[in-house]
Amino acid sequence: DSSQTFFFISHTRGADEITIWEGNAITGKVRKVRSEKSSTRAGVTGSNIQYGVEDIPGTDDYIWYSDKNGRGQFFRMNGRSGRVRNAISDSDVTALDIHYIDVDKSEVYFTAYPSPEVTDPDRIQLYKASLEAGEQERLTDTNTHHSIHFSPSGKHYIDIASRIDQPPTVYLRSIDGTASEIFVSSDDGWARPQKARPSRFEVLAADGKTKIYGNMYRPSYWSAQAKYPIINWIYGSAEYQVAGEGFDQRSSRLQHFAEAGFIVIELDSRGTPGRTKTFNDFGMGAGHNICGAQDHVAAMKQLAERDPTIDIRRPAVGGHSGGGQCAYRLALREPDFFKAAVISAPSSDPYILGAFYIEDFLGLIDEEDLFAEGARDPDLPKLSADVFIIQGEVDEDVPPASALRLVDQMIAQDKMFELLLIPNAGHSVYSDYVIRRVANFYAESLYGVSLMKNSQGLSQRD
Repeated sequence: DSSQTFFFISHTRGADEITIWEGNAITGKVRKVRSEKSSTRAGVTGSNIQYGVEDIPGTDDYIWYSDKNGRGQFFRMNGRSGRVRNAISDSDVTALDIHYIDVDKSEVYFTAYPSPEVTDPDRIQLYKASLEAGEQERLTDTNTHHSIHFSPSGKHYIDIASRIDQPPTVYLRSIDGTASEIFVSSDDGWARPQKARPSRFEVLAADGKTKIYGNMYRPSYWSAQAKYPIINWIYGSAEYQVAGEGFDQRSSRLQHFAEAGFIVIELDSRGTPGRTKTFNDFGMGAGHNICGAQDHVAAMKQLAERDPTIDIRRPAVGGHSGGGQCAYRLALREPDFFKAAVISAPSSDPYILGAFYIEDFLGLIDEEDLFAEGARDPDLPKLSADVFIIQGEVDEDVPPASALRLVDQMIAQDKMFELLLIPNAGHSVYSDYVIRRVANFYAESLYGVSLMKNSQGLSQRD
């Protein structure tokens, strides 16, 4: 503020406690204002991994984020005393981002994940609430996902409404309630027929009762009379959502894989953020339900029961970074199910990755015996899937040593695999060439045919 006082945030190792402090720039003294402890990660908003504290201009108060009530909520907190004045958002949503604070009207505009009882929980919605007493009001249509962009003045905002299967309509809205369409996407813009467009699905987790959601990609020449192996492209459970509902969140990479003759899915199993704390905590910890393996297998089997074009006899898995680690774990945990696995930049050795990523999600390194395991997974002898390991040579996020320790263990266990080490490549390795190599690996493993030869390049299957 205008005096010599400033405020800052800290979190403990493992991120299970977040604290806001008051400091004095002259004396160097600090005072704890408020601290909150959680069973896992504290004070983290949604999948953005942002620590939730926002200043309310012209006051001594802050908007404080907490999931102590079971879902991530915004609260009004006094910055001097640390006392929570009142809840701002309701407990039926999981708060995400604050977009605008109207100080004159004492209102805040924020996005949040809705309850699955209202709509698909990945369809982000815009809400307005009083800073004094909550009184939350939803401002957007639950039939679509909304990407919100406020003007600097806060008087207007752009609302991009879409779904994975619905091109966007762009609205210009004002906070007084007026609205106008400024752009409507044409259906002519689709490059593939209706039957082959990305689609949304809902299945039950392995517990038989929890709803989980995902996206499905089919080849443009998909036919109801054919059968296609299914590929599950995965990421780590507790860090990010992967199956977004917005049109702009479609994956061109997965569509490329599908074009090689596959049905490809991405799934948010139990453990991803954006729902309840219990839901997110399911993916935490080194020893608990690694990567939601049971949920992913259960989802693939349910989809095959509904769709006779899915060949469940030839399932595969793949992923990059945390997803590469998960693809490795799923191939080991479900050796009788998965036939092929792409393991790209695998974060399989926690000692190589560093404390921030590992300890925030899996627990403290010096307290978990499982961390000594690393690539030496005790289930590795059970591996029966074909394996393709991909690694960038100068990857600083997941250093090559992590993949090479996995290679070392594969050799020690006499397991066959393919390895692609890409010179001068960092963490982002998915060039057109690598995408073609992955598609070819799946085709060779699941169809027994090669799509990629030096004499012909990549050809499309009949």
